[in-house]
Amino acid sequence: MKKISYIILVFSLIAVSCRPKEENNNLQTPEALQNGYSSLKRMKGDLTEDLYQGLVDKDSLLRNLEDEIIAFRSGSIKVTTVFNNYLDKSGNYYASVNGKAKGIKDSLLMKKMQSLIMAHTKAYEARTAETNALLKTISDNDTLLFDHHAALKIVKTLPVMEKYQREHLPNKNELKKLIQQQEKIIQQMKGLMP
Repeated sequence: MKKISYIILVFSLIAVSCRPKEENNNLQTPEALQNGYSSLKRMKGDLTEDLYQGLVDKDSLLRNLEDEIIAFRSGSIKVTTVFNNYLDKSGNYYASVNGKAKGIKDSLLMKKMQSLIMAHTKAYEARTAETNALLKTISDNDTLLFDHHAALKIVKTLPVMEKYQREHLPNKNELKKLIQQQEKIIQQMKGLMP
């Protein structure tokens, strides 16, 4: 009985150690680059995003950064929406009163109303100049944040893709065999033609 158990143990160890190299590589190869992974499984359908998400899942620094970016964007939208709504209402109001003033038939009254509106518009623009400058800075910084985020994804995923390319290039001998078969068939066809 001990002999049979020993033989089973030896065969089990041999079977485990003889697994193909590809299975071991699949453990290191990101899921998005494995053969069984299709674009249907991708949430965004973007290989860069899929590879980056795989890195985020494994790297606490990246995960914390992504959490911070998500929290920031959510907070930023809440804050800037309040100001944009305020500015939009004021802009809509001035567009409305300018339209009404242009509709006045009495030319002297129309000019008086346009002057009054212009004075109020200038005062409003002076009051909101700093707010508009701050919103522009936020918009410019959002562009920078987006650009740097895209650059980070590129910088982090390029080595992953390069590693995959180096380790998973299929054997070119199969292509050479296909060419030989093509050439053989072409020669056979040429031999059958007058």
